Amino acid sequence: MVSAAERARYCGRPGNHIFYSNISYLHGFAWALKCPKPLSLRRAFCYYFGIGIGRRRQVTAGAILSMTTYSLDEVTCSVCGTASEHRVLMSTNAFGSPDLDLRPPKMQRSTMSSWLQECPNCGFVSSDLGEVEKGIEEILASEPFTSLHRGALAGSLIGRFLKRSLVDEELGNTEMAAKHALRAAWAADDADDRSAVEYRSKAADLFLAAASAMPTGSEEWTAMRTRTIDILRRARRWDEAVDLADALLAKHDLDATIRSVVEFERRLAQAGEQSRYTIEDAISG
Repeated sequence: MVSAAERARYCGRPGNHIFYSNISYLHGFAWALKCPKPLSLRRAFCYYFGIGIGRRRQVTAGAILSMTTYSLDEVTCSVCGTASEHRVLMSTNAFGSPDLDLRPPKMQRSTMSSWLQECPNCGFVSSDLGEVEKGIEEILASEPFTSLHRGALAGSLIGRFLKRSLVDEELGNTEMAAKHALRAAWAADDADDRSAVEYRSKAADLFLAAASAMPTGSEEWTAMRTRTIDILRRARRWDEAVDLADALLAKHDLDATIRSVVEFERRLAQAGEQSRYTIEDAISG
């Protein structure tokens, strides 16, 4: 059994309803790869990532699988004061193995349209439009943001994630900028948009920058770089993916299970393979 202390260690801050039941998915990724027996990899992910999620819901003990449910909330934009209605994700489940880049499995996989709210007036994008963030007005007036707001991606899910990535980057939150750029790639995948390669490449650069600010060799650093190998691979930056994998594999204290994932990613990159694979594929293959 997993102790309450171990479970609590991997809980993220309350209020984050985007991923994995308020649980830091980088911590969860690292933990699930090293999960104690008799928990299988699938059971570990279900245990940690299969709990209903939502701003109004706290993490509860045990794995409680729920259907995907939403509420319709009226939210007032903190920038321009415009009120608009948005679907708020109240609960979902994640059954199966995440992709190597940590895109969650179904049903959570299909909830991306509710991860961010976009103001229909000024175009501000946030997980909660009502939350005040300093320095937003200047970013919204910038040329890169207005180009996204008025360009070909205006109103699209891809554009929403790219706009938030830009906001995060301008605010100095490199890790969140990377995550939102990657989510833009996921949305592009679903839309059969070949620009997904471009968005993954941007995400990879941001993840590498974010990892460089972390303590070398830490659990977070290792998990982020393991994830970035797959993002580089799917961005067709195969040589860089191999080099990053080699750097991780050179660590003598690298966890054996994480090592097997990195070796799997390295083989794919060396073969010029760009397809989607899951963590379970890496463990079993």
